[in-house]
Amino acid sequence: MNPEPEVPSEDPERKPLPEGALPLLAVRATVLSPGMITPLAVGRPRSVAAVEAAMRDDRLLGVVCQRDAKQDDPAVRDLHPVGTSARILRALEAPDGHRVIVQGVERVRLGQPIEGEAYLAARVSPVSAPKVPESQTSELEGRVLHLRTLAAEAIALLPEAPAGAPELLTATTDADTLVDALLGFLDATPDEKQEILAATDPFERLRLASDRLSHQIEVLKVTRRLRESAQGSMEKAQREYFL
Repeated sequence: MNPEPEVPSEDPERKPLPEGALPLLAVRATVLSPGMITPLAVGRPRSVAAVEAAMRDDRLLGVVCQRDAKQDDPAVRDLHPVGTSARILRALEAPDGHRVIVQGVERVRLGQPIEGEAYLAARVSPVSAPKVPESQTSELEGRVLHLRTLAAEAIALLPEAPAGAPELLTATTDADTLVDALLGFLDATPDEKQEILAATDPFERLRLASDRLSHQIEVLKVTRRLRESAQGSMEKAQREYFL
């Protein structure tokens, strides 16, 4: 196993990023959500520089999905306006860059780009959800319960459920936290996940996640029926062969 990468020595001429700014890691077809832990391959020079800057300055890293996954050298304007700040849990040097394991912290909205760095950087602000009126709290709780029920059904249909998923559902009651937790295993396109990540209204986030999860459940049911039918046909053919 390769050793932990050395943090580059501090350049006395170098000025730190201003308060409220983060180095940005542009990722292709990956949407990181708060709480999610995932490995990422980091190979592009500006991406490697962003990871090294975050480690050197003990900062969070902004992980943001590109609008166009085919673009090799995106600018800040080529990224989705909402991403997730992340903590680097581990980083390993590789022949083509780094392999990092990150954990999402909170959703952030990109602001003014920071120029003059060897990596992408921008000022960021937390994505805050509007306060739900007291008259709508019961409806919100009902939608959260509905989404948890759908999630439990989907997990039960999966051939291999994500580790800790049932316990996470039991412990999660907040609408935003539940949606963020489900983004990790939701079967959706990056654009669909990005739409859910960027939505600010909790009712809208719950609706988007519920709609996508309902579709996923129908697909899983069909897959299970086909798998059981194929298994039954094989068992019948084997019995007839031996008879």
